[in-house]
Amino acid sequence: SQDSYTSLLTIMASTMIAQGGGMWRMSYQPFCREQSNVGSVQELLPNDTNLGMGAGVEFVENLCRNCLDNNVQTLDCLGFPIEGKQPGDAVNPVHIMNRARAFQHNIGHATKALRRLHETAGGVVIYLDVVSSEENRAIAVPLTWYAERIPSSTRSLHIVVSSRCVQKVDGCQEHAQLMSQYLGDMFPRAKMDLEVAPTSGTAWTRMMDASILMCPPSTACLLPALFRDASKRTHLVDMAGMYLWFRFAVREVTKTFHLPLELARDVSKMEVTAQLTPFLVQVPTEDSRECLSLRGKLGSWQQDLQYAASAQYLTPLNRFRAFPDWQATPDMPYRESTTYKWVDNVCPVELINKQGFCHAMQGLGLTRLYMVGDSLSLQMAMSFWKLLGNEDEPVLRPTDQEFKQWMRFQWSRTIDCGGGFNVELQFTRNDLIDSNDDQNFNFDKISDHEFNCGVAEFCMPWMRQFSDYQGGGTLLLINGGTHVHDLDSYPKVVSNFVNFMNGHQRPNDVIMFRTTVPGHENCLMQNAKPLSNHKEFEASLIADYRSWHLFGPYNDILYKAVQERNDSKYNKDKSPIQILDVYPMTILRQDGHLSSPPRCSTCREDDCLHYALPGPIDWWTHLMYSNLMNLAAVKKQEDQPQATK
Repeated sequence: SQDSYTSLLTIMASTMIAQGGGMWRMSYQPFCREQSNVGSVQELLPNDTNLGMGAGVEFVENLCRNCLDNNVQTLDCLGFPIEGKQPGDAVNPVHIMNRARAFQHNIGHATKALRRLHETAGGVVIYLDVVSSEENRAIAVPLTWYAERIPSSTRSLHIVVSSRCVQKVDGCQEHAQLMSQYLGDMFPRAKMDLEVAPTSGTAWTRMMDASILMCPPSTACLLPALFRDASKRTHLVDMAGMYLWFRFAVREVTKTFHLPLELARDVSKMEVTAQLTPFLVQVPTEDSRECLSLRGKLGSWQQDLQYAASAQYLTPLNRFRAFPDWQATPDMPYRESTTYKWVDNVCPVELINKQGFCHAMQGLGLTRLYMVGDSLSLQMAMSFWKLLGNEDEPVLRPTDQEFKQWMRFQWSRTIDCGGGFNVELQFTRNDLIDSNDDQNFNFDKISDHEFNCGVAEFCMPWMRQFSDYQGGGTLLLINGGTHVHDLDSYPKVVSNFVNFMNGHQRPNDVIMFRTTVPGHENCLMQNAKPLSNHKEFEASLIADYRSWHLFGPYNDILYKAVQERNDSKYNKDKSPIQILDVYPMTILRQDGHLSSPPRCSTCREDDCLHYALPGPIDWWTHLMYSNLMNLAAVKKQEDQPQATK
């Protein structure tokens, strides 16, 4: 009836007791392998589980007590005994790792053998079990806790449930099934599996091999968390009664060795019952960090004519619009593609307004919004300018006396926020977000029809303008992807950007990298409506010269590179790079493209990548604004204790 945690520590305790009783010829061997059905971790341990240390009876007795006494803050516990240490002595974290590795060596025998018996899962593994062998109850946490920590690049999600939880806890199976459905909707490109583990051996193999391991409160995950490879991430939820030796180990080991192991404390918890659904699907508060990674990922487009009235610009743009065939009717007074609003299932997306934007920028110490990227980034910059309520256009027209060709690709405007606070809006066209920062760059040689980098790209200098800015902090909103056409080239684009940021990002700068969004094959279809889910979009995606089928993998590469950069101990003094993930919401908008009926008369006949403005790209601006407000709220909360002091 014991779980693997209790059984393994029992074996270790018995081994040490035998060591302490060596003078009386005491010995101990675990005879688990006499079992006919091999499947548990302890069954496959080597007979010699000696940790290589001499132990007296009193020493072993203290180790046992320290493991059980939650009022003693020490690491002197089974699995982590430190020979020669006196009470009150400081614990060297190196000793912790040495003992962990010694125990890991023993456990390694078991997991290697078990891999031959059980197919390994890898990917993300979530393990659900009872709290401990003494308690036939399980604890759940909100599903957004998992969703926030699962990278969008994940391609394998594996939910493993212990057979004991299924048999002993009413609602355990339903908990796992609801989690599978929720996370499957949140990460539609990932392969989702749900498995009831018949033995602890199966569970341990899954946990040890996972690239990311996640567990609600349970002793079953404690030992795997400490014995996993240092390159693998682990997320656990703390609980009342958690063994203090484990808390101590996590704190000391992660502090010294920067292991990717989280023991989360401020997490809502509820005992698993059959009536668990409302708790599991609860949404986080709008100003929580969770929303920064979840907003925009799960929701739907819903038609709302009241929203449509506010979605129209005060004056139309001269570029990215011209619909001579469209006529307003009493039933549809607006272009239909402007009548849909994004309704988020997790974190609301707020509509941008000038006052709120200025307030958030000032709260974050930012005085510049700098947008860098290709023509889609230009569309977003123009959308942003018009959504602030401006009647003019941010770019000079060719008919204007001061106009020069390069002004199409690099321009700047000032946003008067009032009270003497201004924000500079700057845009630079750079399709590959490369350097191209020659001090002798001749802007006057730039032509609207002559590319200056790559095969058919425009690359205006931006890095020097970013790093030499003398104002406050900068909100950099950047993207590069639609002009890259193979999977070998895109990692270089991302790594070059990350390397530049590592050397030039200032502490107050906020960096948002927008994901790359493909076009739609069906954009020429009459009466097109927004799609309902990712499967509908995927069914229409084809591989051709435009490389739209690669944009999803591009975003995976981006997520992995950004996570590695943010997790690096060398970047702790820098703000993390944020990802503005517009991909999930935008792939559902097969309508509203420049070539969609009613077609833009001055645009290409086959432009199913760019959107008409106003239109779906406005929601990129709203998403950026909502995350900016979120960041400002988080900063205000974090600054509050210092202010009260």
